[in-house]
Amino acid sequence: MHWGKRWFDKAADWRLLGGMKKSIFAVLLLPSLVRGELVENPVEYAHEGAVMEGYRVYDDGVSGKRPAVLIVHQWTGLTDYEKGRARQLAEMGYNVFALDIYGKGIRPQPPAAAGGGSGGGEV
Repeated sequence: MHWGKRWFDKAADWRLLGGMKKSIFAVLLLPSLVRGELVENPVEYAHEGAVMEGYRVYDDGVSGKRPAVLIVHQWTGLTDYEKGRARQLAEMGYNVFALDIYGKGIRPQPPAAAGGGSGGGEV
């Protein structure tokens, strides 16, 4: 009646929208149903004789090849912030590795102290 449509046209439009809502809901819900568990592991590796400790996270529900993301931490080292971002990316299906540039157990706090450990100097 409004906009020149008959009542049965409007009813068909509502049925179509109802079906679309179900499809959209299924598409949004499906990744959470397929997702497995996040696997989080510290990874020790060596660079120029120093032992480093990175952090790897992936979703074991994703099979086959998957894209990878490398996270490089800020001046204060590998912290819970980088680990949280790694988890978020892993939930999206990425294989994530957060590297360590200082060495296992070395986590400088003030930026002035962090500059000396990475080999970086003034620019």
